[in-house]
This record gives sequence, structure tokens and C-alpha cells, in this order.
Amino acid sequence: MTNMNDFHDKNGFGLLNPIALSVTLDNGKRPSFQAGGWSDGPSGTDALGDYRTRTLAFRGEEESDSITLELKCYASTVLAYVSVQLKQDVFGVTHALAPEAGLRFSVSDPVGAEGILAHYNHYKWWTRPYIAEGTSALPAQTQTLLWRAGGRYTQLFPACSDVCKTTLQGNGDGFDIVVSPLVRGFRSGRQLLYVLSESDASYIAAEQAAAAMLHAMDKPVRTRESKSYPEAFDYLGWCTWDAFYHEVSEHGIEAKAAELQEKDVPVRWVMIDDGWSPVREDKTLSSLGANAEKFPNGLLATVRSLKNHYGVKWVGVWHAFTGYWHGIEPGSELASDMRDVLFADHAGRLIPHPDPAKGLSFWKTWHESLARQGIDMIKVDSQSSLVQFVQGQLPLGRAAAGLHQSLEASAALFFDGRLINCMGMAQENVWNRGNTAISRNSDDFYPSKPDWFREHALQNAYNSVYHGTLYWGDWDMWWTSHDDSVSHAVLRAVSGGPVYISDPVGTTDASKLRPLIYSNGRVLRADRPGLPTEDCLFTNPVEQPVPLKVWNRSGDCGLLAAFHLHSEAETVSGKLRIGDVPGLAEERYAVLDHFNRQAFNLDQTASHAFSVERGQPALFAVVPYRDGIACFGLVDKYVSPAAIESCWSANGRTVLALREGGLLGFACDTEPAAVLINGEHAKVQRESGFYTVDCADSKGSSVLVEIMLA
Repeated sequence: MTNMNDFHDKNGFGLLNPIALSVTLDNGKRPSFQAGGWSDGPSGTDALGDYRTRTLAFRGEEESDSITLELKCYASTVLAYVSVQLKQDVFGVTHALAPEAGLRFSVSDPVGAEGILAHYNHYKWWTRPYIAEGTSALPAQTQTLLWRAGGRYTQLFPACSDVCKTTLQGNGDGFDIVVSPLVRGFRSGRQLLYVLSESDASYIAAEQAAAAMLHAMDKPVRTRESKSYPEAFDYLGWCTWDAFYHEVSEHGIEAKAAELQEKDVPVRWVMIDDGWSPVREDKTLSSLGANAEKFPNGLLATVRSLKNHYGVKWVGVWHAFTGYWHGIEPGSELASDMRDVLFADHAGRLIPHPDPAKGLSFWKTWHESLARQGIDMIKVDSQSSLVQFVQGQLPLGRAAAGLHQSLEASAALFFDGRLINCMGMAQENVWNRGNTAISRNSDDFYPSKPDWFREHALQNAYNSVYHGTLYWGDWDMWWTSHDDSVSHAVLRAVSGGPVYISDPVGTTDASKLRPLIYSNGRVLRADRPGLPTEDCLFTNPVEQPVPLKVWNRSGDCGLLAAFHLHSEAETVSGKLRIGDVPGLAEERYAVLDHFNRQAFNLDQTASHAFSVERGQPALFAVVPYRDGIACFGLVDKYVSPAAIESCWSANGRTVLALREGGLLGFACDTEPAAVLINGEHAKVQRESGFYTVDCADSKGSSVLVEIMLA
């Protein structure tokens, strides 16, 4: 290991200070590499702005061996690359990096860091947050790092390039930037190492870093803001998984659909999860059709019944990224028919081929068959298990990019892009989906695990810091009959993503769903993925007696939910500030406390103290005053401002259009003189700090409201 001279980037990035490099070859040897000094490289301008480059070369014991670190520095962003050149001569004497941890760049804690938030793969498919004061104990397989120093935030994303995958890991003093080719024979090439970006706001630092990563990768992958959210997921859904697990069947689905209809629960999409396919005991797929015992009339009969009799508009099915959990049965007719478009790993397991053209042929065959049976969407699971099939044979990043490309092309062709990505939070998946907009944001909802809401909320809120730059997070299904059902409902309300349940037959509590949806099943959805407030970023609410606060937006209004996650305290206390929700720039706001059914005023300099008890979330809508009136929207809904389609105020008169009738709430400086609903005078009810008007008779249709002040 070789120590280097200190490096302070003139833009204020103190990341690589000091730095050391260790190299491991595929024969197990660890040769010494000596560092030279930093040198200036080319400067110029590209899509990210003006940049300058600095390089640092390490020379090996063999004169032909070199490792070069290159930093491309912009005003608030750095792209880091590593170039490898190892010995290869005509006599067959070669050096190559070890597939696992071939390079380790060791760095100290970020200078002046006041706290860190990282995300690591605790299973191959999922990430969870790691919150600490420093980086010395970063878990292995860490794939994001955020820190605050001097009032500014820096977001670092290690890269998974075509060949090499970079992760982070604490080393006792600081942390290592670990580079793994995951294939043998990598001895030369230039690979993206990491991206970092700095901003006054944490979420902007993450968004900038994500955009810079996609720029550096130079692939047709887009950020979330440039993707289209599929219409189906604007509506309430139901999934078969926690209702039946692998025992899903035509009969069971029909029974659940009948119950939902009887209870007037307007589910508009159904996802038939794992269990519908014909599979072997070794968890391999034997056919592209449906299990004949569970679906004796085929999928088409179930789909037609759901659509013709139960008001369901979209029906989807689950399948795995690799065909099934352990691939495709080698001795099956399916394997024989598709042999030219399947990939065999070292153990002889078969999966759809990562070559985009071959993979597309496989997916088109399957998806066309599903589309003919009325299937409208897919959920694709086990995505981050790909490494188990290709490691040592194909470059992981290239294989993942190819398989995602072919999958998305087929999903666009047959399902108009209606695809839920799942079990795919490893870097090779996260950074290689070009167009799909929805991706699972956490480990599963486990209805039988005690206190699982604590971990579920923690993962979803904090994972969204990085995951939400590329996707609307799917915060997973839940049960309306669960002890934590209200907490789960509020968590989904501020998620900004799909809302769907997995209740078993006979257990759906419709009252738990009404605050989330309109009467036609459309979800009152927030504007973006929910995020932890900045005062929560570096404090673990499971370990510290503070609430987890999650913010979102609905137009020019703010939303803030607070949850009790602490393992011991019965009550946790926190404060609400206007600044908790970025972008709220008005001087004065009215705040609706949903569960305490009261409202109060708050300005930019004040705060409001509140407490959250175990199992009882808090929810606040933060609404600006306009011409003396602040309109909360439908206060019987969690995302109440979303019910306002348009609003206009002037001269003591406010006119607003509601998307549906319900209980309208508003605050005002003076008592209202009159309220008209669709031109008719309505009774005004004084509440605690606000007023309500009952528009429920107009439920299901738009409502025009006029509020006149005295």
C-alpha cells in the first residue's frame, strides 16, 4: 500500500485526502505500486459544463504495469475514472486484476463531515441505510454515500461500469473504494469509478450526481423526471402474494375479486404474483404457460372474469428476470425450443441471454403469449440475482444492461411499459434501466414479522434518497387488516408511488383505503418520491428517540408525515418547520394536522412541536395563504391538496374546482361570509382552527366551490 500526497480539489471536494492504493492480481499476489504526483490534464466544456482534469499515475514493480486515477472536475461535480494497464507479452506472461477487490483506493473520512448516510446491499437484491458520524465502519457492498460538511451536502455514487463494479467499505480509519471486475483476465481499460456532486440541498446533490452518472455512462438511461408514470399505477391495485403466496389460483382470485366488489373497493389492477407458472422442485421454469391445476381454464378466463365482472382494467403477472428463481429447466421442451436465445452458466443453468438481440427474442415470445391472454403488465423479480449466473463468464455491467434493454423493449412493445422492477436494487440493475419508471424501493412487506413496519419504513424513506432520482419507488403492498395498517397507509400516501394491497380473502377493511383514493379508485398521489427531511438524514430514528419525518409536495403545498420507529420509547417528539419541505417560499402557511383534526398558522421563522405515539403516525398538510385563504382540499383524504384541480383568489373571493366531492377544508383570516357549492349556498362548519364544508353529495364528479370572506 502506497501513501500519496494530500489532494484538495479547488472546488472544495476533500474526498481523496489522503489516498492510498492496493492491488491484488488474479494469482493472489499484491505487487507494490508507487504514486507520482498529481498532474493537470485537459480542460474543456461538455453537457455538464466547464471542466478540468487532474490525473495521478501509479507505477508497478513491472515497468509496464500502471494504474491511473483521473478526476474530471466541474463546478459542483466530479467524475472519477480508473485506467488499468497490466503486463501482457508475447511469451504469455500476463498480469490481471483479481475478480474480487482487484483495486482498493483507501481514503480518509470526508473533511469536516458532520454525519453520513450510506446505503448497502444487506441482501443481494435490497439496500438499507447506514447512518453514522463517519465512514470507518461502512458495511461491505456500500453503493451510495452522502455527507454534510460546512452546511453543504455531497453525494457519492460508486459506478458499475461495463466491466468493473465499484463499492465502498470502511477500513477502520476511513473507507476503501473497492473495484471488482468480477471476471478473470481484466488487464487493461478505462472504467468509470465514481461520481460525486455537491449542493446546498441533499436531494439536489443526489439528483445532480445521478444525472452526472448517466452522462458519464453514456447509455440511453433516463432520470425519473424524464420518464412517464404508467396510468395503471395511478389507481388502486391488489396483488395475490400475501393473500395466497404460491397457492394462487383461478378460484382464489375470483373469490377475492367478489369480496372487493361487495365492499365497494374500487381495485382497478390486479397482479398475479409468483405461483401461477409451471415450475419444478428445483425452482426452474418448465413452460411459458400457466399451471393447469391452478388455472384449469388458462389465464385468459381469469383475466376476462376480472375485467368483465369486477371492474378491473389491468391484469398483470409476475415473472423472474432469469425466467424463474433458478432459471429455465434444462431438459424441458421450453429449453429445447429456445436454446438459441438462452445463456448457460458454469453449472448448466439456463437464463434469457444477456445479449440484447437474443434476450429480446426470448422476452417477445413470452410476452406476446401473455398479451394474447389479456395480460397488460408485468412485475419482474429477482433482478439482482443475475450476478450468480454470469459472474466469471460475462462482465456484470454489460450483461445487466443487455438483459434490461431487451426486457424493457419487449415490455414497451406488449405492455406499453407497464412494468414493476423488483428485487433489483444492486447497482448493475439500478443504473441500467433505460425507460421503466417503477422500481421496488425496499425489502418485502412481511405481515407476520413483529415490528416489521419499523424496518420497512426505514428502508423506504432512506432508500428513496438515491433510488428516487431514477424511479418512482414502489413501497410495496400491505394489509388493511394489519395492526400497523394506518401507518402503512400514510407511508404509501407520502411515497408518491403505487398504492396496492395484498389482503387475503375476507379481510379487506375498506375504511383504511378511503383516505387514499377517489371513489373511482384513482389514488390521490403526491408529486414526487417521498424523502426524509434533512434534519433526519444523519439520525437513525430506530436508535434515537426522534420521529422519522418524510416530506413530499402536492403542487405548491407541502406534505409531512411522521412515524414512531424507536424500539423503546412510547412517545417521540419532533418539530415541524416550513423548511422541512423544500421549495415552500411563501411567508405564511396554514398547517392541517390530519389526525388531531386541527389547523394552525406557521411562518418561515417558526416551528411547531408535536409528538408521535407508537403505531399512530402524524400527517400534516402545509398550504399557502392566498388573498387571506388557505385551501386544504379534501380533509378526509391523506393527500388532501391533490383534490384541488385549480384555485383562483382575488379581492376576498376564492374559486376552486375539486376533482371530487367530499369534506372540503380551508383556513382564512376572517370568517367566511358565504360558501357556494356548484352555485348553491352550503353550510360552513367551524373546526379547530379551520372551516369545513360537506361536498359529499357531489362525490364522483367535479365540484366548483366559491368562498367569500366577510
